[in-house]
Amino acid sequence: MKYWGSTTSSEFRKRLILQYHRSLSTEFLKNAFNSNDFKVRQALSSLPGPIPEDLIEDYESLLNDKSYITLENALFKLWILRPGQRKAYLDKCRGITGFSNKNIRQLWLLLAILTRDYLHAEELEEYRKELFSYTAEQFPMEVRQLAFQLIREVFPYEDRNLKDLVNATRHPAWQFRQFARTILKDLISDEVQKERLRSLLNQLKGNEYEYLSNELNRE
Repeated sequence: MKYWGSTTSSEFRKRLILQYHRSLSTEFLKNAFNSNDFKVRQALSSLPGPIPEDLIEDYESLLNDKSYITLENALFKLWILRPGQRKAYLDKCRGITGFSNKNIRQLWLLLAILTRDYLHAEELEEYRKELFSYTAEQFPMEVRQLAFQLIREVFPYEDRNLKDLVNATRHPAWQFRQFARTILKDLISDEVQKERLRSLLNQLKGNEYEYLSNELNRE
C-alpha cells in the first residue's frame, strides 16, 4: 500500500490496518508487526477472524508488549484460536494486573478458570472467589463494572454479586449507576432471576431495599 511508506503517522497507519486489513497480504501484515509501533501493533491485536499460520509467532509476540490494550486483545484472541497453547499463554500473562480496572488480571482469572486442567481444585476455588469478589463495594467502580460484565458472560451471578449489583444502582457516579440499573432490569425480566432477587430483599437495607423493592413490584 503506497500510503504506508509515505507517512510516519502512527494513527494513520493504525487506521489503514483497521479499515483495509481484509485486503492486506500476510507479508504486509508481517512488516506491520515488525514496525514496533505500539499503535499499529494495538490495531493488529484487535483484528477479527482467524490467525494465518505465518503470523502465529507475530501474534504471540504481542504478549510481550507493554500496552495493556494490546495484551488483553492478544491474550483473548490467542486463547480462543489456539486451544492447544492456552496454558502457555496463561503462564506468560500470570501476575499482570493491567489498567486500574484490572483488565488483564480479571480476564486472566476468567480464562484460567475456563481452561481445562490448568488449575488444581484449590486454585480453581481461590481464583473463582477472587474474580467474583471484584463486584464488591470496596473496589473502584471500573473494577466492579468489568467484573459484572465478565462474570455475566459466562456464569450466573452468585447471591453476593446480586447484592453488589443492587448496591451499584445507588452509586454516586451516574454512568456506573445506570450500567447497574440496566443489568438489574434485564435480570428482573427473567422469572428465575426475579425470584432470586426477591429472596434477597430482606438482606438489604435503606435505599437499596427500597430501590429493589420498587423494581420488583413494577408492572
